[in-house]
Amino acid sequence: MHLPLLCSDLQLFHLIYGQPDAVRLLARQAGWQDVLTRLYVLEAATAGSPAPASPEPPTSPEPAPPKPPTELPAEPSDVFLPSEAPCPDPDGFYHALSPFCTPFDLGLERASVGSGNTTGGGSSGTLTPASQPGTPSPLDGPRPFPAAPGRHSSSLSNVLEDGSLPEPIISGDDSSNTSNPQQTSEEELCNLLTNVLFSVTWRGVEGSDEAAWRERGQVFSVLTQLGASATLVRPPDCIKRSLLEMMLESALTDIKEAPVGVLASLTQQALWLLRLLQDFLCAEGHGNQELWSEKLFEGVCSLLDRLEAWPHLANGTADLREMAQIGLQLILGYILLEDPQLHAQAYVKLHMLLQTVVPARREEACYVLSKLEAALGRALNTSSSESATDEAGPPPAAAAATERCSWLVPLVRTLLDRAYEPLGLQWGLPSLPPTNGSPTFFEDFQAFCATPEWRHFIDKQVQPTMSQFEMDTYAKSHDLMSGFWNACYDMLMSSGQRRQRERAQSRRAFQELVLEPAQRRARLEGLRYSAALKQRAAQHSTALLHWGALWRQLSSPCGAWALRDPPTPHWKLSSAETYSRMRLKLVPNHHFDPHLEASALRDNLGEVPLTPTEEASLPLAVTKEAKVSTPPEDLQEDQLSEEELAALETPMEAAELDEQREKLVLSAECQLVTVVSVVPGLLEITTQNVYFYDGSTERVETEEGASAAGIGYDFRRPLAQLREVHLRRFNLRRSALELFFIDQANYFINFPCKVRNQVYSWLLHLRPHSQGYLSSRSPQEMLRASGLTQKWVHREISNFEYLMQLNTIAGRTYNDLSQYPVCRYLPVGQALSLVLGRCANEDLASVPCQPPEVPSLTPFPSLPGLCSRKSVLLPCDPSKWCSPNLWAGSVPAFLRVKPGQGGLVGHQCSHAAPARVGGQFPWVLQDYVSPTLDLSNPAVFRDLSKPIGVVNPKHAQLVREKYESFEDPAGTIDKFHYGTHYSNAAGVMHYLIRVEPFTSLHVQLQSGRFDCSDRQFHSVAAAWQARLESPADVKELIPEFFYFPDFLENQNGFDLGCLQLTNEKVGDVVLPPWASSPEDFIQQHRQALESEYVSAHLHEWIDLIFGYKQRGPAAEEALNVFYYCTYEGAVDLDHVTDERERKALEGIISNFGQTPCQLLKEPHPTRLSAEEAALRLARLDTNSPSIFQHLDQLKAFFAEVISDGVPLVLALVPHRQPHSFITQGSPDLLVTVSANGLLGTHSWLPYDRNISNYFSFSKDSTMGSHKTQRLLSGPWAPGSGVSGQALAVAPDGKLLFSGGHWDGSLRVTALSRGKLLSQLSRHLDVVTCLALDTCGIYLISGSRDTTCMVWRLLHQGGLSVGLAPKPVQVLYGHGAAVSCVAISTELDMAVSGSEDGTVIIHTVRRGQFVAALQPPGATFSGPVSYLALGSEGQIVVQSSAWERPGAQVWGRSAQQQWRGSWDPVLADTPCFVQVTYSLHLYSVNGKLRASLPLAEQPTALMVTEDFVLLGTAQCALHILQLNT
Repeated sequence: MHLPLLCSDLQLFHLIYGQPDAVRLLARQAGWQDVLTRLYVLEAATAGSPAPASPEPPTSPEPAPPKPPTELPAEPSDVFLPSEAPCPDPDGFYHALSPFCTPFDLGLERASVGSGNTTGGGSSGTLTPASQPGTPSPLDGPRPFPAAPGRHSSSLSNVLEDGSLPEPIISGDDSSNTSNPQQTSEEELCNLLTNVLFSVTWRGVEGSDEAAWRERGQVFSVLTQLGASATLVRPPDCIKRSLLEMMLESALTDIKEAPVGVLASLTQQALWLLRLLQDFLCAEGHGNQELWSEKLFEGVCSLLDRLEAWPHLANGTADLREMAQIGLQLILGYILLEDPQLHAQAYVKLHMLLQTVVPARREEACYVLSKLEAALGRALNTSSSESATDEAGPPPAAAAATERCSWLVPLVRTLLDRAYEPLGLQWGLPSLPPTNGSPTFFEDFQAFCATPEWRHFIDKQVQPTMSQFEMDTYAKSHDLMSGFWNACYDMLMSSGQRRQRERAQSRRAFQELVLEPAQRRARLEGLRYSAALKQRAAQHSTALLHWGALWRQLSSPCGAWALRDPPTPHWKLSSAETYSRMRLKLVPNHHFDPHLEASALRDNLGEVPLTPTEEASLPLAVTKEAKVSTPPEDLQEDQLSEEELAALETPMEAAELDEQREKLVLSAECQLVTVVSVVPGLLEITTQNVYFYDGSTERVETEEGASAAGIGYDFRRPLAQLREVHLRRFNLRRSALELFFIDQANYFINFPCKVRNQVYSWLLHLRPHSQGYLSSRSPQEMLRASGLTQKWVHREISNFEYLMQLNTIAGRTYNDLSQYPVCRYLPVGQALSLVLGRCANEDLASVPCQPPEVPSLTPFPSLPGLCSRKSVLLPCDPSKWCSPNLWAGSVPAFLRVKPGQGGLVGHQCSHAAPARVGGQFPWVLQDYVSPTLDLSNPAVFRDLSKPIGVVNPKHAQLVREKYESFEDPAGTIDKFHYGTHYSNAAGVMHYLIRVEPFTSLHVQLQSGRFDCSDRQFHSVAAAWQARLESPADVKELIPEFFYFPDFLENQNGFDLGCLQLTNEKVGDVVLPPWASSPEDFIQQHRQALESEYVSAHLHEWIDLIFGYKQRGPAAEEALNVFYYCTYEGAVDLDHVTDERERKALEGIISNFGQTPCQLLKEPHPTRLSAEEAALRLARLDTNSPSIFQHLDQLKAFFAEVISDGVPLVLALVPHRQPHSFITQGSPDLLVTVSANGLLGTHSWLPYDRNISNYFSFSKDSTMGSHKTQRLLSGPWAPGSGVSGQALAVAPDGKLLFSGGHWDGSLRVTALSRGKLLSQLSRHLDVVTCLALDTCGIYLISGSRDTTCMVWRLLHQGGLSVGLAPKPVQVLYGHGAAVSCVAISTELDMAVSGSEDGTVIIHTVRRGQFVAALQPPGATFSGPVSYLALGSEGQIVVQSSAWERPGAQVWGRSAQQQWRGSWDPVLADTPCFVQVTYSLHLYSVNGKLRASLPLAEQPTALMVTEDFVLLGTAQCALHILQLNT
């Protein structure tokens, strides 16, 4: 066990003896005594041992009991860790004496050193003669040490006998004790350590003065201290004895070899050594004769003989006299030993001294006589007592006593003879037997010792003199050594403190210069390595995700590697929104989880340990800490300060807004809040863009990402597309922003405190000039400034739109389930632009004229989801109005349809800037059991004036009593009526459990399992019944109940269990009897929301949720008070300092729900009835009424556009034309393109009440002159010509995009000058069709090469300037030429149809395949001629089919139908095919809703609001309604 330590000590030993300077260097180190001496420690004291008591200062001159030493801390094994032991108090009192003993006892002059208790080994705390009171040694340990088991050798011969190391040259005085070849490893280690310690103590410490010996004395102090606190490899007394033996040998050698000049210093050194030896033997050797070694005796005698100190015992120098006195005391001590060999040598030495050195003084003679007489008296007593009891023969003790007497009597005789006069024997002992020459002196003296004379002389003469001599001589020496040990202790403590300081400094320096840089480097390397591993794993994961996306693209039904048996698709809800902020699009869920384990756990087929959440164990003190005592009426509104608003007025410098140079403005850490997670990241704002960098460690596949595969939540958005910025709350904290862009993308971003407003100010500062200040107001001011309430009151917006807008202003958002949801509404224009026919062979007057009488027409049959609202046929004489093929591929002249008045055709479907809407929706019905729903019956509606918790009147009294009786003893929780909330995360998951990602969120919320089937949302009627039966269930509805039928179906096939009573399996939601399908339920539910009853009472519900009954006394009276943590301003999370507790409280708020901002503090006004609103509108007559409200009064008016008989292929009014404030009311721009490529930009004013016809039309003057005419650049593809499907106009009316060119290029033309700006050739064949999105961000093109490309429009200064040179996406999948395209950026949809009758849906942002549609009902599919997308993503498809060969159809019509081109050779060739036409309606998710066969050949298709407009070759306009 000591082999490593032994090897280290051997190396140290050879270093010391090989390099003499090494010991001096070691001796200069602070605390070397403690460090080297601690190498003896074999076992530290146990933790349970009592700690040594601290010494106390003396309070009286009485002798004080010995105090144990203060335990020094063990040296730490780790160099980097500082000692934990406290430094001793330098000002504290202590009493240090010899490290060998406790205080002397002056009354011990007759105590026998060789008494019977010496054989067993004494305690190191025994008393020593000549002790002074009040000087206990703190260096003396309280624990006894056993007697040494044997004579141990400290000789180096045994250490180096193996010869493994080079043997150093050592002088003879370096070995002590007798060599013992039979040594154990511990003995060898001890001897080696002793030699090392001796070398440093004797040779390393230079000097012979008291300071040097204080350095050496600390070694003995530490040994005593360690002996009291630990077990050493050898008893500390033996180690001290070995050191003293080696010192005596070295001192004698130094004196022998020293020149005359240094003898004085060596004498001084010998004196201090003798003082230590005297203190050691007279203290610890008093009870342990093993310490009185022969080596010590010989060393002392040899040293004093060499110094010739004996003659100076009575008279001489002080140092030599003191050394002689010490030697005399030690010789007398050896005489008193039991060891015959040792006391025989002492007898001989003392006898020689008595003969050669005559005690000239009485004091020395009395001292020697007293010591000898004491020993002689004991021997005589022992001999006589043993002889009297045993007459058979002398026992061993008597023999020993007799022998001892034979040694002592001659010594006494010599002393009495030599000191006859100093002792005064002539008068003190007149009867003393003669001492010189008497043969019977031995017997005579023994007898004389028993006489009273002798006893009287000893007691009265000798003993007092001896006591005085000890007081004068040895007591002074003891005082000197007591001060010496005190000084040693002080130096030891000081050295320990200095060493600790130096160690601390060294440690700090080592840490600063070595350890910390190394650790920092190691940490950085570790982080780098960990980051490399994470990056590698992330790259691998990303590569797998990329490969998965590529594989899905290639193996999709329309992919190159289409699978024969494709897997069953699974769906999840997309984040894409309509302009009404409806999230109703489903996208493929490529990482679908059927949650089978969650189903098994629900059915108790598996077990998961339930661990308590932090929220459950959150102490009440935390919520009390976070609670805010500010009354609701004193709560400040969430808005910018006056200083921040004033800063927004400062214009940006031109250099800062340089569009050619992008400059970083602000960077802030933030969190992107989504429905499924909170993503940490970094937001950067530049002068041109907004960037978000996903900082999560594990990235996931998203719908929108910076990469093509959509990995992570990174995004980059141009500031020019930023439409609105809203101040938001997150966990009741005003720390978030919600950004809305013109393509309906929105991002909910949470910031640290005091960062949100800074980011908000910069965004508004960098906003486009078109962006107003509306969003910089508080929610209350926003509502007042928007005028939404008045619009709703006047029935200018619907109930659904108003509720959505209220919720958005109040801070509701889809991204935070506790504030779910937020929806938006896009107001549309009240008039409509329709392109119907051209004027051919007839010049039409520009004045209003009545059309011919309209014959009767059988309307289209009414179908679910697609029905004929009004069919208007505009018949004409082909020879006068238009040819039979008027709508076959070309767009005829312009038509205006207006109720009640004649007028010119030509208004757009205007898309104004979306207003802000949000959505917490009420239960509006209470009849879910009737077979039919009668919305004219008020009994089917819920009482909207009461909260949902007391909609059952029986609950009102119970809720009121609970509120009045509630009292929180801690005073933290305010009174409340309901412990749950009407809008929280659990409620949203409850309703949307069948739709991912809410299914997974529900499972997470339920600890990895589905909730009990009976508690799930399985029936609409059961859900309403639960509201009636329990006042605790206060969940209101979510907006999906009014627009999203898919959430009512279990399309993913989740195992939701079975009901307990009926054992009925839970699948699709059980609908009321009056609903035939989910679509029918949504439609009737929406109609109920817009009914007259709800319109008359909705303001009462608004007062409860957003108005004056939300908080305060009105809320108490209305039984509408919820748990205080749901209200804004009730808690301040920043007051909670503990991070863990704050996170737990955030979780409580997130799961519990949040009350919307209070928008109104006064009663909400009621809504006008339908009749009152109609009368008001008739009186004002300021806005153009909607044509869809007066379809029975439509009339047609015509105006001339072109007189050359050339058909118009395009007539369009751009819907985002820039109009300045000064020119408000100025005419719009009407763009026309004729079949020969002639461009026209006309003035069009759709509604002006000051004009008799209510409209005005001004023809483009440049079209009349060949010099000023603007023509599209050709040539065109053979047989194609200019096609309206291959033309598109930028929303601001600045650019015209054209396809159909012979080289397959896509061209951009400036409308104002007709100049070709760019020509992009990316398609491999002719571009057949183009389409723009409503927000003017993307253009999609289709080509004969079977591909579609999505292009990004370039803007500068808010105006369109061209197309990006490379397409954003290239969409594949068609097997034939693409015939028509449509795009919806807000819904992330790109829809394309081809000549083989296939319709494919892709995503815009990632170009991913979503679904392929095949219109039904055709034996041989024909081309898809027209596509249109509704505002809610409905897909209207007009397709053709070749039903039966043999029917004769004129060639031009057939050719154009199938090939999209006109061949004059085949113009009059009959084709024996029968072509049928049909119209199909698909939902946004590709579900076929309805199909309608068409009796006429379609030539134009358009969707606006909830209507489909279909123009036919028979000059008919059909208006169909989309029943959503």
